Amino acid sequence: MCLCFPVKLAFTLAKIMLAVIAIVLIALGLVGKFIISSISDIYGYPFCLVSGMILLAVCASGCFIIKLNLKWTTTLYIALLAADCCLNLLFSSFVLDRAVRTNKQDTRNFLADVYLKARREPEALLVAIALGKHFECCGIEGPQDAEVRLNSESDRLISGCCQEPVTHCTRKQAFKDGCKKRFGKFYENILLTMGIFLLLAGAGLLFLLGMMLFLCLIPTRV
Repeated sequence: MCLCFPVKLAFTLAKIMLAVIAIVLIALGLVGKFIISSISDIYGYPFCLVSGMILLAVCASGCFIIKLNLKWTTTLYIALLAADCCLNLLFSSFVLDRAVRTNKQDTRNFLADVYLKARREPEALLVAIALGKHFECCGIEGPQDAEVRLNSESDRLISGCCQEPVTHCTRKQAFKDGCKKRFGKFYENILLTMGIFLLLAGAGLLFLLGMMLFLCLIPTRV
């Protein structure tokens, strides 16, 4: 399979683009795993990690396979491209579907569960505090919510509702926005970002797959 300069250039650019997408996917996966997951179990980051690592391996192996120029290695590479393309398109459909179906009620239920557990579980209280400080929000709808009060007889709120340093967090000092709006929008945006990059990876692999099939089926024209 002899490649002329324009085909080599297109092939190289496609692999560089896919390598960049792979690095972005791995970065998104790591952010979801080690940073966002400390606040919430974000859906989709395992897909990004798996897809990014496989994609990097496919891009790296392509360089050696083209240099070897053997029929069986080319066939194997085409099979890898097809499998990884299907995998990325499948992953993107899962993540984008979740992003579309994520609604305000889902976010409200999640936050209500967090604040309910925060009253009796120290770990859940830390999550509630982290949510408030990270997104600069308080409660589900706002600081007037009963869920963020330390107890039913006190006007003091959990420390995550106020900017540090504050001795006692009160409604007057608290963030005015509720977490349903801010966290919900963030969750939707991160899922859309993951889904779009997974979709771009699938599209790039489909382009490479088409190029490889063209070179194999019409070798005399390249």
